[in-house]
Amino acid sequence: MAATASKTHVSGDTDQALAEASRLLQRPKTEIVDEAVLAYIEAQRSDINAKIREGLARYAS
Repeated sequence: MAATASKTHVSGDTDQALAEASRLLQRPKTEIVDEAVLAYIEAQRSDINAKIREGLARYAS
């Protein structure tokens, strides 16, 4: 998948924690956010799929 830039806003506390983690891990903030978002989505996969099925069922009736 090609990488594209987009602005994502986080709270000040989250940004501060992200900046600190970035510095300590010597990794870019974007890399940490990418991995965190993908991990979150994967962890929520069954709930996401259930909502998709619910939405499709409403239109199938």
